[in-house]
Amino acid sequence: MILIVESGSTKADWVLLDGVSITSSFNTKGWNPLFLTSEQMMLRLKSYRELKAIFTKITEVNFYTPGCSSASSFDNLESSLKSFFVNANVIIKTDLYAAARAAYNGKSLFVSILGTGSNTAFYDGETLNFLKPSLGYIIGDEGSGASLGRLLLRSYLYKNLPNDLYTAFTKKYSISIEMVFKISVQRRSSKSVLIFLCSFFGYS
Repeated sequence: MILIVESGSTKADWVLLDGVSITSSFNTKGWNPLFLTSEQMMLRLKSYRELKAIFTKITEVNFYTPGCSSASSFDNLESSLKSFFVNANVIIKTDLYAAARAAYNGKSLFVSILGTGSNTAFYDGETLNFLKPSLGYIIGDEGSGASLGRLLLRSYLYKNLPNDLYTAFTKKYSISIEMVFKISVQRRSSKSVLIFLCSFFGYS
């Protein structure tokens, strides 16, 4: 049995295959090993009821996720997956690699991910070539949900939003500069808040 996981920072899609046929699939919160300890990863894996009866039957795990370019994060994720899936060969690659494999049709191409974060690379069918490094949500991830949330929050706190948008934002959220200072020192929480604020773009 083969497990394929395609994860972003917000959500993850899990698919189980028996040969070439999909036997089941489910969704969970996103995995980003930059923000998860080994202990947290193991607790998550043990909590998924979809895996409890079959985890020892899985012989291959393909895990696509952001945050695995860091050696320590990669090692923590690999160790957790190997400890849980005791009979499986574990393969870990960036989430952009999953997008590249899905889009590839025999010709080299640029592939991008635009979601919680953003990233772009050139794919030749085998290798991803990054023209620019991914700088993360604090100073990079241009165009992503985190980036748009940051721009929106800054415009609100600077009172640069048009009056109607400023009023609507104030009614929808209760945010002060003091709250932003407290949130900003918590890496995981600050990113989640920026993503949450993106719901305002669909607000009416």
